[in-house]
Amino acid sequence: MSVSKFTPAELEELRRADAEVDAEDMPLEDELDAKLDIVASAQARGKTEEQIAAEKAYRRSRYQETKEYHKEYNRKYYAEHKEQHRASMHQYYLNHKADYRERSQKYVKAHPDRVRERNREYAEKVKSDPEKLEAMRRRQREYRQKHKAEISQKAKERYRKSKEKEKTSSESA
Repeated sequence: MSVSKFTPAELEELRRADAEVDAEDMPLEDELDAKLDIVASAQARGKTEEQIAAEKAYRRSRYQETKEYHKEYNRKYYAEHKEQHRASMHQYYLNHKADYRERSQKYVKAHPDRVRERNREYAEKVKSDPEKLEAMRRRQREYRQKHKAEISQKAKERYRKSKEKEKTSSESA
């Protein structure tokens, strides 16, 4: 048996207030949006609101009548053309790969803290799964081997900049 946080008098008052709200004939926000859409459409197309509402109702009923047919047609079509669809998606990816990389690099430069935080969260998640941990280590090794020259160049650059900073700070002091 559940214990109520309210007294019987408070419960009765809540029920009465709820009944009053239910009794009010207030349209929902979606209904208001739909009415505004009909009014705007009628003004833009030079028709009456009743004509626009009738057209919408007709389109909706036609959609309901043919919905199952179209679902089945789409299911069959995509089953038959799955490989073509995959190939075109892959080609699109290849065509835009450089753009994606550029956007990613811009994001990383603009939000280094967020990226570090995400990487830290991912590392925490991976630590609990030995398979993921091994896969992550393997990817890191492969990346380091593949980009060895670039990594050492960046390290030299960072070292040079830190030495320049020390030099300028010691000169100014």
